[in-house]
This record gives sequence, C-alpha cells and structure tokens, in this order.
Amino acid sequence: MKDKKIFFEVITPEQTVVSETDVDYVVVRRIEKAEEKIELGSELGIYPFHSPMLVRVPVDAVRYKKNNEIFFLVVGGGFLEVKDNKVVMVCAAAEQVEEVDIEVAKAAKIKADKWLEELAGRAEFNARAAEAELKRAMVNFYKSSSHETE
Repeated sequence: MKDKKIFFEVITPEQTVVSETDVDYVVVRRIEKAEEKIELGSELGIYPFHSPMLVRVPVDAVRYKKNNEIFFLVVGGGFLEVKDNKVVMVCAAAEQVEEVDIEVAKAAKIKADKWLEELAGRAEFNARAAEAELKRAMVNFYKSSSHETE
C-alpha cells in the first residue's frame, strides 16, 4: 500500500493539459463559500487514499509532486473530483508553468497590479482576465522563489 500513487488529469474544452500517473500528491485551493471567497490556508492536499469529493476551484495555482519533482500550473477555475486515487480537474482554461526567471516574474506581478489599479471601474475592464493575469504572475513569482513545499 505504501507505493500507491495518484492518477492526475487536468482537462479543458480544448485539450488535456495534464495526464500523469504515479503522482505523489496534488495541492489546490478551494472556494470556501458561495461568495467565492478564498480564505487564507484554504489549500487542499490530496494524497493516495483520499476520501471521495467534488469541489469548486478558483482561478489559481495548482501544484503536484511526481518523482521528487514539483510541477506547477495555473487553472481558470473549475471543478475537481477525487475518487479511487484519481484526481480529475475540469477547467475552462489551464496552463503549465515552466521555468521562471525571478526578475521577469516580479515585473509581471507589478504590471498586473498596476493594470488592476488603472482599469478598475472602467467599462472595458475585464475583472476575470485581470485576475487570471495577476494569478499567473503570482504563480511565476511563487515558483521562482526559494519557497519549499515539502
């Protein structure tokens, strides 16, 4: 039983973004209540033999560990199902985050924050697109930092 692993899959309407066997764990954020509020500490770790569940996930970062390597992706919100050591996430959009340059990540976060400030309240402001851009910048910054996840 010790060697049991997870099958992890992330699906969008256009493609399968991730389809991995032998995953050690998956970490996502979950939406706390109907008002789509993300609370501090609302990360959900899914390990082998996790109980079945279905949860909504926000636009945010997802990480998973396989073969002692941690992988990151950004998802555009959706649903996650856990059942029989399978974790399947269905999202409007998802993108894997590859190698990141810390300076580029910092600049992207500053640009996204500035964009949010300048456009808030305007008719052409697309809050979901702005939020997605900010989250992508945050994931790049998080991944490029010296933050250890285990």
